[in-house]
Amino acid sequence: MPKPSISMPSEPKRTYAGRLTDGRTARSIEVDLTLTRDGVRISGRHHDHAPAIWLYDGLTTNVPLRTGVSDIVLATRAMPGATLFVAEPGFAIALKAAAPQLGVAANRLEGLRPGLAAGAAVFSIAAAVFAFDLSPSKGIASLMPQKARQTLGESVLRSLPSRTVCDAEPGRRAVQALMQRLAPDDPGSAARIVVLDWNIVNAFAVPGGRVVLTRAIIQRAANADELAGVVAHELGHGAELHPEAGLVRSVGFWALIQMIFTGTPGALGNAGQILAQLAYSRTAEREADDYALAMLKRAGISPKPFAGLFRRLEGNRNPAPSSRSRYAPSDLFSTHPATPERIAKIEGQPAYPTTSALDATQWQALRQICGGDLVVPPPLPSAGREPDATPQPSTAKQAEFERKLDMASGRVAAQPNEPFNYRARAMIYLDNNMVIEALADLDRAVELAPRHAGYRNDRGNLHFRKGDYARALTDYSDSIRLNPQAPLPYAARGVVHRLEKRYDDAMKDFEAALAISPRFDYAQLNRGLVHRDREQWPLALADFNAIIDRNPSHPSAYTYRGAVHEKTGERDKAIADYRKAISTPGSTNAAAARARLTALGAAP
Repeated sequence: MPKPSISMPSEPKRTYAGRLTDGRTARSIEVDLTLTRDGVRISGRHHDHAPAIWLYDGLTTNVPLRTGVSDIVLATRAMPGATLFVAEPGFAIALKAAAPQLGVAANRLEGLRPGLAAGAAVFSIAAAVFAFDLSPSKGIASLMPQKARQTLGESVLRSLPSRTVCDAEPGRRAVQALMQRLAPDDPGSAARIVVLDWNIVNAFAVPGGRVVLTRAIIQRAANADELAGVVAHELGHGAELHPEAGLVRSVGFWALIQMIFTGTPGALGNAGQILAQLAYSRTAEREADDYALAMLKRAGISPKPFAGLFRRLEGNRNPAPSSRSRYAPSDLFSTHPATPERIAKIEGQPAYPTTSALDATQWQALRQICGGDLVVPPPLPSAGREPDATPQPSTAKQAEFERKLDMASGRVAAQPNEPFNYRARAMIYLDNNMVIEALADLDRAVELAPRHAGYRNDRGNLHFRKGDYARALTDYSDSIRLNPQAPLPYAARGVVHRLEKRYDDAMKDFEAALAISPRFDYAQLNRGLVHRDREQWPLALADFNAIIDRNPSHPSAYTYRGAVHEKTGERDKAIADYRKAISTPGSTNAAAARARLTALGAAP
């Protein structure tokens, strides 16, 4: 097809001044522009840019080219992310004559004229920042008006891949309650938290003061105080403008101008991924930590659990390459490196009066904001109490713990090569929720008795408690290899497979456990959960019914059976089961069952 002739302006050919950014760095360069027959010829003024031509038929612009327009931003499909800023009078009219299709903009932001005026002002100040090397990225970020930062944040959120927002109503109310603790003077603070259904342990701030939490980090947090620390830390990044500065460094200032004032994505098509993977400097992390510590203190929430989250997740920092896709990854360390100094600073904060960030019902609702399991799977035998049920010990209880620990430590000192002594002390640590210390003792027990299947299984339980599923799976498999007739490691390994959605592997393990011990409630309960996850409702009910027939006071079986009844539309039966779970003495499922009753509009 013959190329259409282009009518060039009647005025003599002339050169215009502009600024070019490649969309990958914050650096921009001064260029000379000439309108040729085929496109805009771009030449670097200081021989730092090889001449190039942006063809007219590939150009897009932020505004319709017409009389009176002076400041324009050009982009080209041939160089995604690159932008050309021209503020010279006459260029728009000359370009319109050469490229008539630019007379109507494909993308236009409402209220563009004030934005362009702001853009020109930002341009002038930014040029000075670059000229004098005044910490460009954060300096430029600070020049953005709040409205521009909010616009940028909304664009970032739209760019996130597989963006499924979790918004179950009880969970959103829990988010609101958490933000009322952290930011009581900001009535709209809850709207700043976005929860995404991602199986990646991460949290990150986006421009405009928004914070993204993933489903995985909420579920891996042991309690609401840990998550409050994460949220406060990310709010600190936002307050210090670290996301905006990070995008300036990553995609370039002029790419941000293009997006803010035109609505076209340019280099920001992957801005969400950039922020999700953005590693901050140590200075930035310290600034966010300081902000978080001050916020937590004002809210009366302990900061120490925040450091505990980093310690627990440390086992997932370097999974084997072959297993990275199989186990829920943790990007929290790569983006927010938890140095020993940072952890020590958080844990070393002076004591002050604190209360839990959320009550048990609110915390359970938040954990279920994306749907899925009503409760965390019940604790594995010998794994001790759940990490999110950690009441402060009374003076008498603390004294009893110290007495038992002294006796156990004395036996370790007297017989340092006896593995059972280390295992016994590990269980005492675990009773006081000291998982790290317990794990160290079990490591020593396994070292001294490498062929003892029970020690391997116990250590697997602790790795499971930490959320380190890869190491838990290894220990359970080793325990099975050493003693294939023990049902517990099969069931425990099956739980890991189920949580990672490897349902066929999970079923094999639960079947093996039940073949060895047909009345093993734990294996049958989790087999029922596999049936439930696969929406095999009759099979799930059969497993839960069998457990209740054997043990009429099994709260988990009632809770999960109630969930199946709820899924299949049998509301009355669901309510009866949830009420039964609540009435069972010592039920660890009471909070979950009570939350579901509230959601169904039924009294406990």
